[in-house]
Amino acid sequence: MSGIPALPQFDGQTRRNIVYWIARGVPREEAARRASVPASARLSAYFRTKHFAEDLREAIRDQLETEMAPKAMQRLAGILNDEKAPPKVVLDAVKTTLDRAGHPAVASAKLADPDDAKRPEEMTPTELAALIERLEREKSGRAVHVGGPEEPTASPGSFLD
Repeated sequence: MSGIPALPQFDGQTRRNIVYWIARGVPREEAARRASVPASARLSAYFRTKHFAEDLREAIRDQLETEMAPKAMQRLAGILNDEKAPPKVVLDAVKTTLDRAGHPAVASAKLADPDDAKRPEEMTPTELAALIERLEREKSGRAVHVGGPEEPTASPGSFLD
C-alpha cells in the first residue's frame, strides 16, 4: 500500500468536535485545534472521507434543529405579536408560520375549488369553456359602479327617435 497516506483515526468524540466547529463557520484547521487534534494529523485526508461528510451533515442538522430553529420561531412570534410591524412583514410571518405548520396557502386553495385542480393545458375544450364562463360570472359579480354619471337607460337605437 505504498503511496496511499494513512487516514487519521479519530475517535467519535473528536470527529464530532471537529465538525461541531466547522458547522459553526470555524475554518477547518481552527476547528481541529479547538477539538485538540495534534497539528501533525493529516486532516486533509480525513476531510475527504465519507465519515467526515456524514458527521458534518449531522452537525449542521443538529445546529439547525437545536439552535437556529428555536431562534427563528422566537423571531416569528415577535413579529406576529408586534402591533407596529408593517403589514407586509406580518403577512409574510403568518404565511411562513402556517406553511411550516402544514397549512400552505396553495393546498387550501386547491381544496376550496376542485374544478381548478387541472391546469388549463390539461383541460378539454368543454372544460375550458366552462371555466371561462364561471370566471366571467365571478368577475361580473364583483364589478362595482364607482361614481360618475349614471348610464343612460335608453334602448339601443332610441337616440334616432
